[in-house]
Amino acid sequence: MTPGDLTDLGTPGRKHISYAAGWKLKEDAWSPGENESVFLGVDFDRELQSFPAWLVAKILVGTGDVPEFVTAPDADSTGTAELCVGLRKYGSLGRTEPFASAGVAWLTGGITGYKEETADAFSIGEESTLGVWADVGIQVPVTRSFTLGFIAHHSVGSEVQIEGSGLELGGTSLLFTLGVRR
Repeated sequence: MTPGDLTDLGTPGRKHISYAAGWKLKEDAWSPGENESVFLGVDFDRELQSFPAWLVAKILVGTGDVPEFVTAPDADSTGTAELCVGLRKYGSLGRTEPFASAGVAWLTGGITGYKEETADAFSIGEESTLGVWADVGIQVPVTRSFTLGFIAHHSVGSEVQIEGSGLELGGTSLLFTLGVRR
């Protein structure tokens, strides 16, 4: 079999896990900080036997700077996390595997503080909400076991109150992936 020949990968029950790194776009809902550029995650999917879609679960976390509206003097950073579960449908385009996914998400956003005198980190505010997510992406098999890919991910949650300001959790992220399949 050559690296581009994917004809033997159709066995039911295949699994794929990707490690993702990317950026959260600033014009979206959860943009309290000047820079939430670090967004990391794990994306796992598994083929369902006798079903046209794959089950997908992903965890994404991001960190960033403190927003202007936070008045706490020791505020140090912001963070978001998303736990997403849903379905994914793969296609085929030459050697590439485009896909689309959607599902439900548990979205969390928070602001942390840090006291230099005592070297203690503490929570200034944190809220969570249920939301929805969708993404599109593409995987390129490098070998039979390894893939490289790109995902455009979007999530939406309801408004939460942190430090007296209403913020919508979620947003759009661009992620590059390195995956392993069995």
